[in-house]
Amino acid sequence: MAVADKFLDELEYEEAIAHYLNAIELNPANYEAYEGVYNAYLGIIGIAHADLDFDTALDYVSDALDVLNNGLDNFREGSKEYEAIDEMIDELKQTKKDLKEERDNSEEPAESGEAEQCFANKIPCAF
Repeated sequence: MAVADKFLDELEYEEAIAHYLNAIELNPANYEAYEGVYNAYLGIIGIAHADLDFDTALDYVSDALDVLNNGLDNFREGSKEYEAIDEMIDELKQTKKDLKEERDNSEEPAESGEAEQCFANKIPCAF
């Protein structure tokens, strides 16, 4: 996990995702790996969004949802880990909805670097 965390800190999202997924494969009940993969996906979704590459961003949202939905089965319903992952899923579903709406209504490009800066600073972003 230390390697995955290092990649995440360095904004090397794809490398971080690969390492978090490996940690999940080794221990499907590793909550920290799910939290890390979620944050890495948010970062890469933010970059795709900043580039106005909505389809790629939506693909990453779907990938993240798959990982997290599969992960829910490894935690007891009602546990803090289950609830946290469920909240991540809800946030990704909203992100997916917002990205689709923005893609469908997109006429003007987003301000360059806005989403990248938002995700790099780990602050909530409004899509």
